[in-house]
Amino acid sequence: MPHKKYKKREKINIALIQSEIAALVPIYCQDGGNGTGVMTTNGRCLSDKRSLRWFLRRLCRHLAVDLEALREKYGACIDRRNFVPIPLSPQLVLVPLHLRQPRIKGDRASGYVNLIAVKKVEEIKQRESEHGQRQVKSALHLHGEHTVYCYYTTKTVNERLRMARIVLHYYEQSRGNWENYVNSYSLQYPKLAEEGFNREQIVFLTQQLLQTLLQKR
Repeated sequence: MPHKKYKKREKINIALIQSEIAALVPIYCQDGGNGTGVMTTNGRCLSDKRSLRWFLRRLCRHLAVDLEALREKYGACIDRRNFVPIPLSPQLVLVPLHLRQPRIKGDRASGYVNLIAVKKVEEIKQRESEHGQRQVKSALHLHGEHTVYCYYTTKTVNERLRMARIVLHYYEQSRGNWENYVNSYSLQYPKLAEEGFNREQIVFLTQQLLQTLLQKR
């Protein structure tokens, strides 16, 4: 089953769409190359001529986060090394799913849906496979009136979403610890809060936060 049609192959300005991402899908473009399909929560379907791997790393760079560190940290939280959900913000948690049947060996099969954008997971009744190819088994209905078809069963998809919710919980806890610490520091030093933090103060805050988190482990 095909995904929605994407606009003509182009370069997407990540800064303009990073808060609207509903899904990132590996796609084949008209010239046969691998590109990235971006579904947004306001109903748009965009395409980028760069690969999904490139697009994801550029998105993480834009948000100033370390992709490999996120995978390692939250993989440990759910005891997984592969297919780890990626929390980039409270509104953007990327869940890896099998969203494409590769045409040739080595092409990417997995894409990402935003946990926050998922409205419903629906089972697709299996049909006989054509030419030995796998058939889609489930559909995810997303905000923005999008439907993404997946080669995993609804059971597997729901398990992946459950793992993503656990990751989001740990992410929000970690984020809350940082915000609470900064807020308490600001209350103790109102003048500093008005003037902002200099480099030395940021280093001090970071060291204190790390010590606090290590003590709580």
